[in-house]
Amino acid sequence: MLLILVMTLMAVANSYAQGQSVGWNLNFATKSENFGVGVKYRCYVADYFRVEPSADYFFKNKGVSNWDLNCNLHFLFRSNRDLFFYPLAGVSFAAFSVGPSDYNRLGFNLGGGCDWEFDRNWVATAEVKYQCLKDFGQAVFTLGFAYCF
Repeated sequence: MLLILVMTLMAVANSYAQGQSVGWNLNFATKSENFGVGVKYRCYVADYFRVEPSADYFFKNKGVSNWDLNCNLHFLFRSNRDLFFYPLAGVSFAAFSVGPSDYNRLGFNLGGGCDWEFDRNWVATAEVKYQCLKDFGQAVFTLGFAYCF
């Protein structure tokens, strides 16, 4: 269901796209103290509104590993010519492996971030979000880059 939602949002966003970017992240999840990596696609659907589907994998630590799929909406506020701040809200599907057991959770994301356009085609991102998931709610801190086209 989440995959269908993400694909639908991407199709709608692409038809109204004013700008797009692809990027990668380094992540830290607080619940299990896992570091992770991720990829993202961003698509502007209006001047200051964008959709961001993403996927992350968190490396095993203390017997716990996980991956997640997210689809977040951002509303951007320009601070100056190159700096944007945004709140985010979205949905998340996460899978956790804890020892021999596996758990799947559907939840939602709330948070915010900052983008710095340090070059015409490159953006650096810092973001924090809380993944509201049954038994596995956690804050995720993200640093990343995106190439804009």
